[in-house]
Amino acid sequence: MFFIGQEHIMASLGDILTYTYETKKGVSILFRGASGYGKTEIAKKCCNFIVGRDYQYCLGNNVEFDNNKLVHLIDEIHLMKEPEILYPIIDEGKYVFVFATNFDSLLPEALTNRCKNFIFTEYSDEELIDIFKFHAKLQFRDSIIKHIVDVSGRNPRIMIKTFLSNLEIHYMNKKEELIVKSDEELIETIDKIHGIKGGLDKISRHYLDTLKHLGGRSSINLLSATANLDINTMKYTIEPALLYKKLIKITNKGRELVEGINYDVL
Repeated sequence: MFFIGQEHIMASLGDILTYTYETKKGVSILFRGASGYGKTEIAKKCCNFIVGRDYQYCLGNNVEFDNNKLVHLIDEIHLMKEPEILYPIIDEGKYVFVFATNFDSLLPEALTNRCKNFIFTEYSDEELIDIFKFHAKLQFRDSIIKHIVDVSGRNPRIMIKTFLSNLEIHYMNKKEELIVKSDEELIETIDKIHGIKGGLDKISRHYLDTLKHLGGRSSINLLSATANLDINTMKYTIEPALLYKKLIKITNKGRELVEGINYDVL
């Protein structure tokens, strides 16, 4: 089963999936981590490894258990209002459950204790470059890919679905530019296409401007309402990049700007 990165997960999964495939005994697996890190992708690969396409897929807010299926993938399990209805089924040990969630803190302990838990960690530069190259139809220099890794907030989904997708549309009929243009020229084009200034996209700059307007510190609820941004988008798309760049910090007082940075130039 091919997957770039998360080697600590892949090493353990190998034994679990092989055993489950050979014995067809029940097991419950829970993938937890940041949005865009590939949890659903690897969950589907697990299901395919065991039974091919003959598995049940549903979202947590629309679970209808099919007892004729051995393998069940429930994505966004945090959306399930009454997960306890699954406990007796899990405890039977007859079925394979694969769960994925961004909101592990909201899952009941009774559920997580019934699962083999796998937590996604941050990808390295090398892994993100490899992910980019694996999906790319055009050839980009490593120096350009590193810039895309940075401005995408190091999020694989954003890097591929937004940046790579837009760039391949832009350069599909201009492939020679990827060879003859300098790094500076290509980076300028990339930033222009995506509205990047100071290494940040427009929505991240809007987040920082709003936080500055609120005095440099705010609760996430007030910040969300003032900036008109969805809390989940803030927590799992915007803030990871800003935390990585050390532009904000999250404390028990809320979201705060880091002192000593001139945010007017961003």
